[in-house]
Amino acid sequence: MPTRRARLKDVAQQAGVSPTTASFVLNGRDDSIPEMTRRRVHEAAVRLNYRPHSAARSLATGRTRRIGIVLNQPESFSTHDTYFSEILGGIVERSTENDRNVLLLSAHYPDWRSLYADITGGAADGVLQISRFIHDELTPALLSAGFPLVCVSFRLDDERCYSVDCDNASGGYLAARHLLELGH
Repeated sequence: MPTRRARLKDVAQQAGVSPTTASFVLNGRDDSIPEMTRRRVHEAAVRLNYRPHSAARSLATGRTRRIGIVLNQPESFSTHDTYFSEILGGIVERSTENDRNVLLLSAHYPDWRSLYADITGGAADGVLQISRFIHDELTPALLSAGFPLVCVSFRLDDERCYSVDCDNASGGYLAARHLLELGH
């Protein structure tokens, strides 16, 4: 039979401190707490195998430490399209380096409002939207709500929207010029 998960109040009780003190110690906000008290809290946490509850922490802080990635073309991954794989690999690498998790969201929800509700309802702290549908209603809705959003591989003419994209026309020009300079 599984045992109950240790809670913050269990750690506090075991260490002989208040839950507030235990929280301060376990969250690194313990400058004014004596060293001996900090040690007791840490020892109690280890003894009880305490792990912070991410949902409770999210409720308390208003942050999930998750970056949502909206894949408008998730089928690209099943066709081994390296363009999207490289983008996703870079996002995952940087996210983990910065102690963030990645939540993959497919734009193939029953309708965009369901996806919008999941995103703005606490699924992630911000979203990277990779590529875009022609009749996309999600992006303008997220921007109107003031939700943190970065558009990847497309750009909007909206000062609220941050974008990461390449200039295909200039890139094509530079590639053609390079080949012509080589005599091809």
